Amino acid sequence: MVIRIAKFDVLKSGESLLEINDCSEIEEEVPGKVVVIPLKDYIDMHKKKEYKSAWECFKQNAELNDPVTKFWVGYYLCYGHHGEKDLITSRKYFKEAADENNYSEAQCKYVVLLIVDLSKETDETAKGKLRKEILRYFELATNNPNVETLMQCIIWEIFI
Repeated sequence: MVIRIAKFDVLKSGESLLEINDCSEIEEEVPGKVVVIPLKDYIDMHKKKEYKSAWECFKQNAELNDPVTKFWVGYYLCYGHHGEKDLITSRKYFKEAADENNYSEAQCKYVVLLIVDLSKETDETAKGKLRKEILRYFELATNNPNVETLMQCIIWEIFI
């Protein structure tokens, strides 16, 4: 079995997960038939709308607990690039990416999905918990250097 592992550098201040351009250019065979492919290659597949190939790469790496690819799995599940949309599982992946690497985009996407849940919730206790979670992750996202991306994300998700 061949597993593709993304090799990436840490995000620079203000850099978006959707626009990574400066990734390590490493592709190598490692013992155990593991192929290391740069994250940039996966993102290039996504940009070329080669969703099936990109999905397989993102999914494999997310299973290996790579937080950047967890964001991408959440993204694909949210927008249905791999097939059916799955907002519940998407929310799980966005939360993991938000918690593990403190990415403002993952935090933003997580907040937006919580807002969707809040709009459907009828139990006041559950609504209170959702509001606290929304405020917590919104505050975390605003403390990140990429606040402009956060605002664009929220405006896009809520109003468009």
